[in-house]
Amino acid sequence: NTRNTPIEALEHGYPLRVVETRIRRGSGGRGRWRGGDGVVRTIALEAPARVTVISDRRARGPYGRAGGGSGSPGRNLVRARAGAAARRQPGKFQIDLPRGAVLTLATPGGGGFGRRRSRRAAR
Repeated sequence: NTRNTPIEALEHGYPLRVVETRIRRGSGGRGRWRGGDGVVRTIALEAPARVTVISDRRARGPYGRAGGGSGSPGRNLVRARAGAAARRQPGKFQIDLPRGAVLTLATPGGGGFGRRRSRRAAR
C-alpha cells in the first residue's frame, strides 16, 4: 500500500522539497515472473519537522512464491544535517529533525513467482 502522492502536492502542502523519485531497479525478486521494483524517494526538509514513518519489510523483503526469489528489503535513511552520515532507521520511527535534514525512503521490491529457469528469454 505505497502511496504515490504527486510531488507537486507534497511540496505545496508541506515545507519540504522532493530531491529525487526513481524506480529502485533490480529490487524485485527473481523468478519466471519477476517481482515489481520498489521506488526511492529522497526528501529535504525546508523547516524543522517531526517526521513519522510507518513502513514494513525493512529487515526482510517480501517472499517469493512457487520457487520465486524474495524481493529486496526496504530502507529508511536519515541525514540530520549537511555533511553528516546517513543513519539507517527501523521500519517504524518518529524523529524531530532540523531544517535541511534529508530522508531517503526506499520501498521493498516485490517477491518473484515461479522458478527462474522456466523463464523465457527476453526479446
